[in-house]
Amino acid sequence: MGQEVVFSKASEFISLFNQVEVTPKQIDRVCNFYGGQLHKLELQNNGPPIKKQKAKGKNKVLSLASIPTAFEHLKSLTRPGKDISQDNMYAMVDGSFLQCRANDDTHKDVWKEIKVGRIFLSSHQVEEVSKKRNIIRYSDYVVSLGNVKPFLSKMENRLDDYTGTLIFINDGAPWIWNWIEGAYPKAVQILDYFHAMEYLTGFADTYFKDQDQKKAWIESMENLLNDDKVGDVIKQLNIIAAPDHFKTAECKDKLKSLLSYYNSHQKRMLYGTYKRKGYLVGSGPVESAHRNVIQKRLKLSGQRWTEQGAQNIACLRACSKSMRNTIIQDLIRVA
Repeated sequence: MGQEVVFSKASEFISLFNQVEVTPKQIDRVCNFYGGQLHKLELQNNGPPIKKQKAKGKNKVLSLASIPTAFEHLKSLTRPGKDISQDNMYAMVDGSFLQCRANDDTHKDVWKEIKVGRIFLSSHQVEEVSKKRNIIRYSDYVVSLGNVKPFLSKMENRLDDYTGTLIFINDGAPWIWNWIEGAYPKAVQILDYFHAMEYLTGFADTYFKDQDQKKAWIESMENLLNDDKVGDVIKQLNIIAAPDHFKTAECKDKLKSLLSYYNSHQKRMLYGTYKRKGYLVGSGPVESAHRNVIQKRLKLSGQRWTEQGAQNIACLRACSKSMRNTIIQDLIRVA
């Protein structure tokens, strides 16, 4: 209950439905304890499972019962008898910022990045549940606050056993693609289509004065992108970048950013090929994950977290939204 709503409201609900009085502070303590245990368990879950190991220090966890990989977990949620052997697995990662309190005596406001990963199978998508709305029935979520290394360790623990087609769809953040290039060189890499178009339209807004001309140009560039001709788009942008074309300072900056973005990710922009193969090309699912897993609980009005508190509650949220609650139950049984 504490990972779902603020602690005071959780106390009210428990009292209302269970007729048990539990103070908000006790809910806070319990959530932080098990969230912390879960975080440590995820970081240590890279070896054979060890059942019911007792805690021997602050860095130990109550139980090292192995956390199933993403494929094992998603398979367990799949309808019995359904063949998922030919499924593609999607993995998306992104970061957003939380307002926290400094760890020193000043308690000043600081903004810390929290990274979220979302992993799901292609057959778990349900298309057009309503107009222009699709859903993903099951997902496995990974979260970590601060340094990128713990987050990537958690992601690799979830992904390393998968032998099928692994598809990464992400924005242009260099740390993401550097990791993927090193850890999963055979995976399909797709630059988020909507970020690519956002850069393009952002430049067009500053370059074209005539709205009809702008609209026609954007449409022609989009057609080229959807025909795997990102190289032709770059050629046209280089022509526009020639010194004899009049451009404002803002326009020049946006054109420079656009060219850098497309040149850096050209091999990840074969959108026609991706669509013909039935792949997704947008990273909307991980942006949705930030709203659903993080923002709905940790970015409410007036909230300021300790770094550890934010990490602990985020871990509980990810575990719950992934439908992995048996892991928390196992930790409670050991305790």
